[in-house]
Amino acid sequence: MANAVYNTVTAKISVKDYLFKAFGSTLIFDGFLKVYNTNDDEKETKIPPLKSGEELNLLRLLPLQHFTEPPPRYNEASLIKALEEHSIGRPSTYAPTIKTILDRLYVYLDGKKFVPTNLGIVVNNVLKHHFGNIINVEFTANIEEKLDKIAEDKAVWQNVLKDFYKSFEKDLNEAEKNLQKQKVQAQQTSEICPSCGKNMVIRYSRRSQFLGCSGYPECKTTLSLDKDGKIAAAPQETDKKCDKCGSPLIKKTGFAGKQYLSCKNYPECKTLYNIDKDGNKIISPEPEHTDIKCNKCGSEMLKRISKRGPFLTCSAFPKCRNLQWIKTNKTPKSKTYKAAKPSEKKTAKKRQPLFSLPKKLLK
Repeated sequence: MANAVYNTVTAKISVKDYLFKAFGSTLIFDGFLKVYNTNDDEKETKIPPLKSGEELNLLRLLPLQHFTEPPPRYNEASLIKALEEHSIGRPSTYAPTIKTILDRLYVYLDGKKFVPTNLGIVVNNVLKHHFGNIINVEFTANIEEKLDKIAEDKAVWQNVLKDFYKSFEKDLNEAEKNLQKQKVQAQQTSEICPSCGKNMVIRYSRRSQFLGCSGYPECKTTLSLDKDGKIAAAPQETDKKCDKCGSPLIKKTGFAGKQYLSCKNYPECKTLYNIDKDGNKIISPEPEHTDIKCNKCGSEMLKRISKRGPFLTCSAFPKCRNLQWIKTNKTPKSKTYKAAKPSEKKTAKKRQPLFSLPKKLLK
């Protein structure tokens, strides 16, 4: 069904050094309002016909106070609409873009509204300060237009990259010299620490966000958050014991929703166990000793079992990370392990820098 159409008029009234504005709107096409009656006729504000430079008489002066309200936060639909209006991206890139800013914890969802995290605010400020030439909607829309011209053979891609890379390389070099380590401020919450009663704050690890006590380091209580920023299931003490220190094991839920067992004596004891669907510990078998020597450092090789079969690892791990898959020859009386023939080491191709261009294009 068609949208309703309004005729909007703005009148600017100058009084000495002050400027007043009056807004009026008149419905000129009903559209969907024809069947969805909202009594908008009563809300219409009509401005009488005016001429430029016409003097007006002041009838009443009403000293009413109005507070400016911030624009509403984006939801998924309004964000996509804004991207479309600014010619940013394509329909195929909208969903990955939204997923990226959520996965990287730049924003979180409050209901259906996107709210920036402190991490997102810091990243945004750093990028705008050091890469202001490209972190703006005008640049992105301009690039989209140039890409369309390249696709239509109306522009030479080498020239487009050359023009971009000259300024980008300069900004990148300046950022490498001047960019300092940024500290993300903890975000205060209304959650109360179950250990000491102080407020909990949102902190960030390398891969997720969590609640930590504002009394840190005196109080080291933490609570896991799920992908929606809500407190995950509360840790539950179990009747199982830590094999290293004998303390009770706590059942916790990770950021991805996977449950595991953690020693109650953390951080003094950092023992962790994966658990099966019944909550039982999944304990990896101890490695077996072999008479095979590491062909890199000479240390003993240990035999381990994985889903893909048996393999050998160096006992000097992590200093030596040698790994070899093994062939097993079994007899009724004995068992020997023979290292498989090492595959030829493949040299990874050196990754080329992004936007790398031939020198002749940069001259």
